[in-house]
Amino acid sequence: MHAMPWLRSSLVQVAATLILASTLAPAVAGQDPAQVQARVSEFLQERASALPGTPQITVTADNVERYDACDALEVFLAGNGKLRPRMSVGVRCNAPTPWTTYVQAGIQVTGTYFVAARSIAAGQVIGPDDLVTREGDLMALPQGAVVDTSQLAGAVATRRINAGATLRTNALRSAESVQRGRMVRLVVNGRGFVATSEGEAMGSAAPGSYVQVKTASGQIVSGIVRDASTVEVPM
Repeated sequence: MHAMPWLRSSLVQVAATLILASTLAPAVAGQDPAQVQARVSEFLQERASALPGTPQITVTADNVERYDACDALEVFLAGNGKLRPRMSVGVRCNAPTPWTTYVQAGIQVTGTYFVAARSIAAGQVIGPDDLVTREGDLMALPQGAVVDTSQLAGAVATRRINAGATLRTNALRSAESVQRGRMVRLVVNGRGFVATSEGEAMGSAAPGSYVQVKTASGQIVSGIVRDASTVEVPM
């Protein structure tokens, strides 16, 4: 059975209209990877600026092309937010079409760090002759690696450090730190008076930190470490 001429004409017009509309309709633009790479690089550069070195950052963001173009990008780090040599970085679009994805980034920070020039005994005050500098990627160093000379001023080794080992903050303490079990002088500053006594440090703490001290009467008080033998108890 043949369709009537007027019906065939109507169907042709509808089909032509649909084809024309699909041709003229603007295509939805995908997210530009270069924009995401720039935003992520800027974000990581700012985070790495606290390290004494020159950051080199690479970002791979080809996977964002499948998302709609974004007018309000937000970059974030998941978890504890710690920088790592290789890491996933979050990218969130807030408008006009919300989406969230992750891109891969690599970061190197070339700078100076310190290693032991010779064996250092526990309790030894570290001097210039005990140190030697090295150049390398600070991101690849063990946690707490010493990269600033201010961390070494008056430092004392808390354990044996082998020659060639990277110096780490957890193996050092300030010479002015209070040590657990040591007797210290307690200075109580009150309004219009100052009183002193002695007590036993219940923990180890650096200058400016709080430490608990057990007095001769057995009372536990908290005070601020002023030096290796003095704890101030504010009133």
